[in-house]
Amino acid sequence: AFFLGYKTHCSGDWNSELPTAYLVAPANENEKRHFEEVASKARERFPNAKWHVADNQYSSKRLRRVIEEDLKGRPVIPKRRNEKRGDGDFYVDKTFRCRGDAMMCRLYRRRTASERMNSRAERLIGRNTLRGLARVGGYVGVALTLILLIAAASYRRGRPELARSIEYYASH
Repeated sequence: AFFLGYKTHCSGDWNSELPTAYLVAPANENEKRHFEEVASKARERFPNAKWHVADNQYSSKRLRRVIEEDLKGRPVIPKRRNEKRGDGDFYVDKTFRCRGDAMMCRLYRRRTASERMNSRAERLIGRNTLRGLARVGGYVGVALTLILLIAAASYRRGRPELARSIEYYASH
């Protein structure tokens, strides 16, 4: 989520579409700068996570090395257009089609789960007019906690199909 000079960097589980870790930083800072911290927080909570899926804006040798060596995972990050590509390299072409390893392409398509999670958080956040990193971070934390509470309430009520339904709980 991006608002009033701040950006949320969030990691999520692609099966449940629930947040696993986040941080809020000034919007003018590069996303790569915050990847390692968010991924490490998520790894603490989910030590068996194997795949780390991200957009090509996170494509760098350093981040791939962090994922493989520090996080003991496998990166699923397509190469950027300006990066040299070899045969079999994983990338997304101009028409947004995955090219390269078929398994990497299948995993990369699961990235849409994070887009849906972000969309739900943005619906809860609404139009934010807060200023200051701590205030905005707290506001985002409340929104992400609400997403987790909705999921927990749904499972507790025996209605797991409502775990991602903000609208259901907003109208009841």
